[in-house]
Amino acid sequence: PELSKLFLETYRMSNRATQEPFKQRIYGVFVAAQKGDRKAREMFRLLQAEELDASLSEMFGTAAASVKSYDAAKRFLEKAVELDPSFQVAWNNLAFVLEQGFPDALE
Repeated sequence: PELSKLFLETYRMSNRATQEPFKQRIYGVFVAAQKGDRKAREMFRLLQAEELDASLSEMFGTAAASVKSYDAAKRFLEKAVELDPSFQVAWNNLAFVLEQGFPDALE
């Protein structure tokens, strides 16, 4: 639990220029969890239990979408746009997830 808190606190202290490594790590944790890695699953579970801001929610949603875990992606991206309705990247990625994972739900 402390590792997930430390990871998120470090992210929150970073600036936009230094956030790319966090995106890569979140993606790596998500992929490893999808492949069944026990430690990665636990880390991902702990990270999800933390209160995420719009940017982190978008990162998680985009990572989930990249491995075609559209249910998780939808949940994270909907949270991102709920927290920040002007977050264009999150809206764009949510539209992609809806198109790819839920085509019957689109009107």
